[in-house]
Amino acid sequence: MQHLIDPKSINLANLPAVPLCDRKKLPAIPGIYFAIDSLGNIQYIGRSQDINQRWRNHHREKTLEEIGKIKIAYLKISDVDLLPAIEDALIVWFNPLLNNVRLPSIKPQKEPIERVIEMPVTTIRWKLNEVMAHHRVKGSDLAGLLQLSDNAVSNLRNAETMPRIDGKRLGELLNGLNDLAQNLEDGQIINERDLIEYVPPKKKTDPTPTPPLNKTITPRTAMSRGV
Repeated sequence: MQHLIDPKSINLANLPAVPLCDRKKLPAIPGIYFAIDSLGNIQYIGRSQDINQRWRNHHREKTLEEIGKIKIAYLKISDVDLLPAIEDALIVWFNPLLNNVRLPSIKPQKEPIERVIEMPVTTIRWKLNEVMAHHRVKGSDLAGLLQLSDNAVSNLRNAETMPRIDGKRLGELLNGLNDLAQNLEDGQIINERDLIEYVPPKKKTDPTPTPPLNKTITPRTAMSRGV
């Protein structure tokens, strides 16, 4: 019987892998797969009882092709009942970027839409990179304190908008930042307001109407007839 895997023990460089363009060569085995970019960052983690079959039509295929130079590494898991738990543990440990991005759902329309109303969207800007730089917090130190991989902290740090993160994880992140910050004044703490900034939607300005052309009408002059 196979037991749960300690994420710290996984060496991605030692896992078998094939380029994304050769995904048809992936083995038909149960396991966990890792989509890894050219810099060694894990972009996506998933599970399947048949990895080869899963990658014949994968919902992240197009996005990964746009990133470029992706390889699919895999880890065989004989006990398929453990796949969900192992996948969850690895996603928490590595925090892949695309696992935190939801694809838009497309619902069929029963009736034709006559008019589309665009609702303004407020963006939540994620300022972790600025906070870490300002308080001189090293990514490796934060990763060790939070028991996350360097890749997970790097993805959190480089996110431009607020990632999907629950209250517990956000609290742990804030505690870690406060423990490692080197230039906090007495009584000062880093809180969630330091990490996020609400950016209101840009107001659309109506195009300035083009003024009508003033046509100057020259009156006709009577032509004198010769006598």
